[in-house]
Amino acid sequence: MDTFSNSLPTHESLPVGILSRCFDNTDKSYKFYWFLSILDHIQDSPEALHISYEELFTRMVSNVWYPLDFYKLSFGKNDAFKKVAEYLSGRIEIDHRVNARPLFEQINEGLQQEEYREMYRMMYAILKANVPYRFQSPFFSAELKGIKDHRKNKKIQELAGQYYGIGYGKVFYRYTERGIELDGAWKEYFLQHQPILRGFIFWHLLNYVQKHNPNVVGLVHKLEKRKSRDLKLARSFWDIYLQHRESAKCIYSGEEIVIPYSIDHFIPWSYVVHDQLWNLTPISASVNSSKSNALPSLEKYLESFQVQQYDAFQTVVRAHIKKDTKQKIMEDYLQLFECSEGELLNIPHHQFASKLGDKVKMNEQMAGSMGFERGWRLGLNR
Repeated sequence: MDTFSNSLPTHESLPVGILSRCFDNTDKSYKFYWFLSILDHIQDSPEALHISYEELFTRMVSNVWYPLDFYKLSFGKNDAFKKVAEYLSGRIEIDHRVNARPLFEQINEGLQQEEYREMYRMMYAILKANVPYRFQSPFFSAELKGIKDHRKNKKIQELAGQYYGIGYGKVFYRYTERGIELDGAWKEYFLQHQPILRGFIFWHLLNYVQKHNPNVVGLVHKLEKRKSRDLKLARSFWDIYLQHRESAKCIYSGEEIVIPYSIDHFIPWSYVVHDQLWNLTPISASVNSSKSNALPSLEKYLESFQVQQYDAFQTVVRAHIKKDTKQKIMEDYLQLFECSEGELLNIPHHQFASKLGDKVKMNEQMAGSMGFERGWRLGLNR
């Protein structure tokens, strides 16, 4: 048993130790998102014990969309959630900004009735046969001994109904025709310990996802929607540059950059999940919207990006700016170039461009292999 599992808060009467085994022998992602969706319901509706399958399935889709479609992770060839995430992306334009409405709400309001039914049908086919039952199987390990596998779901359903609400938390939900009904004591436990339980889920989910994405950068940040972004340093960097370069131009459109401008991640943020300066470029809002999270054509744009990056770095670090701001700017580039500060300040253009180009090409190749759209060019249909 791992340390994190043993750290679940104890309870005087509930068998928390059995709960800690709920992810044993997990070969698909379904159980993680089943439990997470139950917690989401409790967080949003703390007084409601009944949860419909319709709500649970929608919450699961809203949680899996980010790792699977936005971040392009793999859950393994036998995991069927990918098709549902892609189906959703093909039906509504998802607002993934930090301050956007929860995806659960966007799904409920954005899908047409027939589209919603199709999504529900897909989820039902994936989950209903096993997940709601097998998630609770550790609670009935003794009762299930000797029972053939194809009979276990029915037995678990019977046992959940038999033990539900009898006072010692043998189960934390029973099954109804349209969903599940939570045990009151377990519901209070889940409500009280939400942060720890979510950490428990994501710790196990991260271990699962690492097996299928061994070379993906920033994996720990790709399991859910990013809750905050900080482009303050980037904005300061490009403001200083534009003050010293009146004729600075957008590397995509060739037009002069004017304030206000947007900041683009040359390799999409949804792949790199960082805001380091060496991957950024100022562009107009309209160009930013067009590019979205596509990979730009390196043949067309890489050289312009390298030239702009070198000019911007040399201009900003030699300008009269605060010492702490300069140090933060240097840190981003020092991580990339892996050299001393003195060497970085005197680096020639060809060496700067070569190192930056190698980094960009490596990331572009990896992101492309994960499914990010490659070869984006301004003005061409995507």
